[in-house]
Amino acid sequence: MKINTITARAIKGRNFTIPLEAATIIAGANSTGKTAVLDAISLALLGFVPTLPKTNPGIFSLSSDKAMSVQIDTDEGQQIERAWSQGTNGTVNKSERVSGGGLPPMPAIMLDANEFFSKSEAGRMEMIFGLMNLAATPLKQRQSDLRAILADNAPAIAQLDKMPNIPGESFQRWLERAIVGMSEAVRIEAAKAKAMRATQQSLAHLQLKDESEAAPADLEAQLTAARTILEERRETKAKAEAELQGATNSVQRRFGLTVKQAKLSQVTASKETIEKKIEVLTAEKAQVEGADQKVKDFRDATTTAQIADVTTREAATVAATRLREIEFERDEVLSHKECPTCFTNKPTWKRAATKRYDTLVSEAEEKAAVALAAHKEAEKAAAYARSQQKEAEHRAARLEDLGGKLFNLTNELAACERAAESLAEVEKELESLPATEVDNPLAISHNADMEFEDAFNAVRALEDKMQLIANEKADLKRLAEAADAFDKATAAAAKIKQGVEVLIEARAHYMQDGITPLLTVANAFAQGILPSPLEFLNGEIGRTENNRWIPSRGFSGAEQAITHAAISAALGSQAPIRIVLFDELGRLDSKSKGRFMENVIAALSRDDSKNRLIDQFIGADVSDTTYQGMNEAGNAGLHIIRLKT
Repeated sequence: MKINTITARAIKGRNFTIPLEAATIIAGANSTGKTAVLDAISLALLGFVPTLPKTNPGIFSLSSDKAMSVQIDTDEGQQIERAWSQGTNGTVNKSERVSGGGLPPMPAIMLDANEFFSKSEAGRMEMIFGLMNLAATPLKQRQSDLRAILADNAPAIAQLDKMPNIPGESFQRWLERAIVGMSEAVRIEAAKAKAMRATQQSLAHLQLKDESEAAPADLEAQLTAARTILEERRETKAKAEAELQGATNSVQRRFGLTVKQAKLSQVTASKETIEKKIEVLTAEKAQVEGADQKVKDFRDATTTAQIADVTTREAATVAATRLREIEFERDEVLSHKECPTCFTNKPTWKRAATKRYDTLVSEAEEKAAVALAAHKEAEKAAAYARSQQKEAEHRAARLEDLGGKLFNLTNELAACERAAESLAEVEKELESLPATEVDNPLAISHNADMEFEDAFNAVRALEDKMQLIANEKADLKRLAEAADAFDKATAAAAKIKQGVEVLIEARAHYMQDGITPLLTVANAFAQGILPSPLEFLNGEIGRTENNRWIPSRGFSGAEQAITHAAISAALGSQAPIRIVLFDELGRLDSKSKGRFMENVIAALSRDDSKNRLIDQFIGADVSDTTYQGMNEAGNAGLHIIRLKT
């Protein structure tokens, strides 16, 4: 199947309808729309352009208007139209229309070799495995086939049996997991062997002496006897410690009682002094007794004197005030020229008034003097009463102080009497204390400790000797076990490693079965252009030149372009339209370009469609000279379309 026409609207600013043949060359200078034609074909077949994001906004970046569309028509009547439009809110919407039965999905690898080259080694192998139709044989059957190959390799089969089956997992993924898992098992077994070798080396110096082959016959007896002695000395030590403790307690008790006796003697000795002090204070107390009544009497006298003081002060104040009033009235009356009452100017009224006021002033002065004298006497009486009251209060305070001191001395005297009683009891207890029964108990306890320590060290030395013998035997056992484990781990690692090699060989076999036809197709396009045929090694496409492996990433730009086109054609052999889009013809020189197109025409020219390598080739170049020359030389089938600016 091939594409008859490609129609596009608003793709990179261009609208076009272009008829396509089996081999079509799109020729034109830069910026004439060659890439736009190839992008339109990719959009129609895949729904996206491999070099752009697969989202609607990413795809719409090709549009030069608010809407763009592409459409292809095939030679078998299918028609596919895809359109994208941008709404007012900026959202990009996509629509599709298929008629004539439509097409199965196209693999992106057919139009973009990077779908293969950008993958990891495992990803590239999985893609090739996917083309081998391995699913026709159940996974369990292929696992059984590998187990049959490993029939005499029990460790390797055991590792395979440990691997859980993942539902839906491909044989290739399972095989990769098996290789990785068994390789890890080899590493683990090798680590075990290394650890056992280290154990052997650490114990290699052990040589069990003849006398240490077994514990001497008398060693157990020596240890038993030493333990018996240890127990006897333990009892002796405990008895000596008890006697020492008893003696210590007795000494401590005697010392405590002696100290108490001394203190009580001091207290008892002060009894006579206290009694004398009580006698003196009692006599003094008798002298100041009655002070309380005197305090009361003088307090009453003080109160009476204070009242008299206040009364006389008030009388003196009244008299002084009356005197000032009379003097003021006199001065006021005598200041008039006429009599204020008789309105006469006779001198007789002023003399009469002066005489009357003089009499009044004299009387007032006399009363004031009497009141002042009474006040002074009252003040003296009050001062005397206060002084006597203070003296009485002082004597009362002294009496109270004497009472307190007598109370304290009485308590001290009672304490002395009690101390005397306690002293008698202490002396009685001191007389009843027994004498020390053991001479020098400290030395006896010290000797018992030393003898116990000697016995303990003897037992410990015998136990250490027996433990050393036991440890040597255990180390020798470990040495033998390490040697055995080393042999087993080394053997298991070797066996599992053989299993890994078998799996790798099987993978290589399967890969070779899958890659051989793919390389045949790829080399049909690259022959005569690359210096040596394409090969597949360790998940990489490359070639061998002068016994040196050159991966495709080390090819020149032109060689990489040819290789990518060839691999795309080979990996897309199952696509509904086996088409090759080649935008890099301009990278090739004239000779390589002509040779490549001869290979393309040969791939298209096989009569049997099943044996035909591709259905259609569409290339882009800035010049059509080479292709025009090929047509003129009689190579029919090259359809050249010239684009103008």
